[in-house]
Amino acid sequence: MKAGATGVLGGRAFWKEDFLKEGPQGREQFARGEAAGRVKQIDDIVKANARPWFTRYGLTIEKFQRIRVTEGWHFRYGGAAAGGAAAGHVEGEMY
Repeated sequence: MKAGATGVLGGRAFWKEDFLKEGPQGREQFARGEAAGRVKQIDDIVKANARPWFTRYGLTIEKFQRIRVTEGWHFRYGGAAAGGAAAGHVEGEMY
């Protein structure tokens, strides 16, 4: 989060030992205990430290919710001029 991450993508770090457990009951116990605890710990960190990705672009939740994607936006993504999307930017549209 200190380096700018806005969340996490979890996978094997949470549940990888599941395959080492004996039978369905052992796997369920692990999933409800250790794996769930890991997810909760990461969730607490994210809730305490992360900020929405769109704030990097000066957007508030209100502005973000007003953005409407225009038809064919992906053809204009990055802008025609060197330097990217700043060229011809229209407030409220996604390029």
